[in-house]
Amino acid sequence: MFQKFILILLVSFFAFGFAGSADKIDFLDASLKKVVKKAKNDNKLVFIFVGSEHCDLCLRTKETFHNKEVAELYNAKYINTLINPDKVYNNMRLTNWGVSQIPYLIFMDTHKRIIYKVGGQQTYLTMLKHGRAALDSFAVYEQRELDKKYKKK
Repeated sequence: MFQKFILILLVSFFAFGFAGSADKIDFLDASLKKVVKKAKNDNKLVFIFVGSEHCDLCLRTKETFHNKEVAELYNAKYINTLINPDKVYNNMRLTNWGVSQIPYLIFMDTHKRIIYKVGGQQTYLTMLKHGRAALDSFAVYEQRELDKKYKKK
């Protein structure tokens, strides 16, 4: 009887334990090079959250990462990563990207071209809005590139 209980407990853990990850954005803790490579392999875009543990607005924005709708969108369409601006090497990169405040959201393609960015505290509704707007911006960019390519011929 006890063995059946343990078996049921283990099956439940594996069935429901992993299903819960859709309730938060999954962030890849890796270099930008590896994040971009994974995005290319998975046919996704890159989402970068720039924020610090010492920033109240960043912490409030991070709360939106646990919204189911936000998590579904960002996990389906993006490879997500975090950048801490407190580290000097990150600060140099962020300055080159035009990041002037935190929190900051950066969306880029697999060629490391920024296709959309926005700063300030976000709610779950603005996270959805910006995630969708970045996808729209990328679609427009891709269409322009195709138009250029085929107009030259």
